[in-house]
Amino acid sequence: MYAVLFGSSQVMSSYNSFIDKFGLEKGFLNFLESIFPNLEGVDLFKIKDNGTIQQLSLNENGGLNKKDC
Repeated sequence: MYAVLFGSSQVMSSYNSFIDKFGLEKGFLNFLESIFPNLEGVDLFKIKDNGTIQQLSLNENGGLNKKDC
């Protein structure tokens, strides 16, 4: 089990490394997966500039799936 202290410099440093390595959306999802390894089914929903909504999730290979809603 992981103890997570949000706001700590160690967590922020880890978060920033994921964002730098993978980009914002993919980095955030990979960060969550690293902190909570048993967490499944997490999706992000992005509102694009044209008002459409896009569902973002990680696939089994660690790639980013994008699906318009």
